[in-house]
Amino acid sequence: RITRIGDLVYICYTAYDGQTPPKIALTSISINDFTAQKWNFKKPIIISDPKTDNKDGCLFPELIKGQYVFLHREGGRGILIDHVDSLDFKNNQYLQGEACITIGHHHWEKAKMGIAAPPIKTDKGWLLLYHGVSNTDNHYRLGAILMKLDDPTTILGRTKYPILEPEMDYEKYGEVSNVVFPCGAVIKDSKLLVYYGAADKVIGVASGDLDKILDSLT
Repeated sequence: RITRIGDLVYICYTAYDGQTPPKIALTSISINDFTAQKWNFKKPIIISDPKTDNKDGCLFPELIKGQYVFLHREGGRGILIDHVDSLDFKNNQYLQGEACITIGHHHWEKAKMGIAAPPIKTDKGWLLLYHGVSNTDNHYRLGAILMKLDDPTTILGRTKYPILEPEMDYEKYGEVSNVVFPCGAVIKDSKLLVYYGAADKVIGVASGDLDKILDSLT
């Protein structure tokens, strides 16, 4: 996932060597180089425990109370939240999982969950889109959470039902069938645009009225 803070673009991604558990890596690039397609990335660093399976990492797009805030996932049973003072991660310092958004009680998200796009700041709170996997049909669906602006560990609202699920043929049939898996979203003209992988084969975009989504969370 990509996040811009000031003049830097940060990228959290899953690093996997085929042998040890997947882990979260972090790199960055200047916004000028990024937009000019000059790929002068900073040397990536591992920010999660190398011995633990960890995916779905992202960085909030601004500091909160002077700290960087990360979201990540160990094992799929919830979304972990960490606050850090620095992005150096020196001396084998890794994300610890200070707080957890636990897996939901509804069947469509009960098997596992993880973030979708990085959080988006709104007047009502941080809008976090997340994917949930059903414990009955194994489909990937999309839900939403509203987090308090100055304390994202405080959850203000959460959808009971998915806001996006596999319906079209290109979402239902592919490399991994019945999957909608977003990694990016933006707000434009009061619309929420969600960019997602469909059945692990093609990329789609879905749009929805932002106010209606926020109203469903408050």
